[in-house]
Amino acid sequence: HRHELEILFGLACQVAISIQDINLHEELQSQKTCIENILTHMSSGVITIGTDEKIHIYNHRAEEIIQKPAAEVIDEDLRHLPSPLGDLLYETLAQGVAYQKHEITLSVDKRLLEVDTYQIFDEHRRVTGSALIFEDLTAQKRLYEERRRADQLDFLHEFVGRMAHEIKNPLVSIKTFVELLEYQYDDPELRDQFFHIVKYDVQSLDRITEKLFNFANKRSYRFEYGDINSSIYRSTSGIISN
Repeated sequence: HRHELEILFGLACQVAISIQDINLHEELQSQKTCIENILTHMSSGVITIGTDEKIHIYNHRAEEIIQKPAAEVIDEDLRHLPSPLGDLLYETLAQGVAYQKHEITLSVDKRLLEVDTYQIFDEHRRVTGSALIFEDLTAQKRLYEERRRADQLDFLHEFVGRMAHEIKNPLVSIKTFVELLEYQYDDPELRDQFFHIVKYDVQSLDRITEKLFNFANKRSYRFEYGDINSSIYRSTSGIISN
């Protein structure tokens, strides 16, 4: 009958809608799983908040860097984050300020971080939250400082080696003539050579000592902004004129 066909048609429509909802749910679940896998294996910390100022995403790398379990911060107010992470997230959410490669220091353990922030929009371009991605620069900074100290030590060793070589040369000639003068003091030619060479070598030692004093003294530097083009122009014009 027609009435039964209408009931069957209505049931078929409901079944079709249910199947579409199931497919959509599976698709969303698959996307959620994919996003969770990406966040889990990311080498950067990721934190997001919504317009309710509550933390929605807090991946495992954020746990490792901040050293605070996700159970204590997920769905909690952004004030549960160590300063200034919460301030940056709120500033990006409320004012649209986006930070890129911005270095900060956590107030808790003085850990150095490099952060990027951006707003999150929905399909209608309405702000739905803000995200913060950060890297831990502590180990990198420590490695840089160790490398810088190693470079300074290498420079100092090279400098000391060259200065020792510069000092040893005149001392060798002075020592040689002193030993010869002990046995040939009556030789006037040797005495003249001795006084001439020793005088020259002593002056060399004096100049080297002055260089060492100048190197050891602290200097005050004045840093200011300048136009590099004018400096290049003066340098190139001097080379051309010469």
